Amino acid sequence: MKRDEPVVDELIPRELWEQVTSFAEGECRLWHVGSARFWIRRVADEWLIAFEETKDYLTVPIAAQVREAPEGLQWNRYVAGKSSKIAVHPVLPDRPIVIKPSSPVKILPAKGSQYYIHVPVWVAILEGGTKQGLLAERPGSFLSSTWFGDPVDGELCYSFTSDLYRSPEEREDLPLMAVCPLKIRNGSSSTLDFQRICVRGPHLDLYTGVRHLCPNAVELVYRAPAPSQITYRESVPSFAGDLKHASSPRIPPNRNVIKKSFEYIRSLSLY
Repeated sequence: MKRDEPVVDELIPRELWEQVTSFAEGECRLWHVGSARFWIRRVADEWLIAFEETKDYLTVPIAAQVREAPEGLQWNRYVAGKSSKIAVHPVLPDRPIVIKPSSPVKILPAKGSQYYIHVPVWVAILEGGTKQGLLAERPGSFLSSTWFGDPVDGELCYSFTSDLYRSPEEREDLPLMAVCPLKIRNGSSSTLDFQRICVRGPHLDLYTGVRHLCPNAVELVYRAPAPSQITYRESVPSFAGDLKHASSPRIPPNRNVIKKSFEYIRSLSLY
């Protein structure tokens, strides 16, 4: 069977995240957001969802009704409620993300700067457009795994490389990349060789703007050999204009999370 050639709706990110789609019985629809491509079909009281691996990253999301899905897809069946509506929402990944700058940054004592980094985002498929109706999640880009911290108390994270931008306007607008404000200050007496940072996505909120997705701002004060300080701001990032809350933390932050961050940052330049 040949692939259908649907009439495609191209969406700006805010339209995508605010759209709630009604399905008729048997109707099949396609979404392609970043590297996430999936088909959804409504059959009786079930949702059939199939994902396809693709390296084609679309900077403009598409959504379309199709007559048939391609052959060979692996369908998952979800027995859910009576709603005939589906929404797709952005969510942060289920593990912390170790962000590696494309080029190492060296910060002199008592100096600091404001940066902006990319943070990968996933797609959540919600029945009825509500968080209680979560059916499935899908990464929006391919992420490798890495270990962050010491061999005993460290944790499994995702690994991602990002440029450190001085302004959010320097970056390309991508539908499944959030712009995370990152402020770094070197409060020690030696040069900070900044090589990577662990952004704890499961403990952060996510917001949608007209152009950007934004998590909470992150502030890092390096104080080696004394404990360093990392702060996740609860306030809404101000640089992206009119923002709307998209998703809440998967796990509310607690003192143990912050304590881990302190311990890891002490040896930040060693990883």
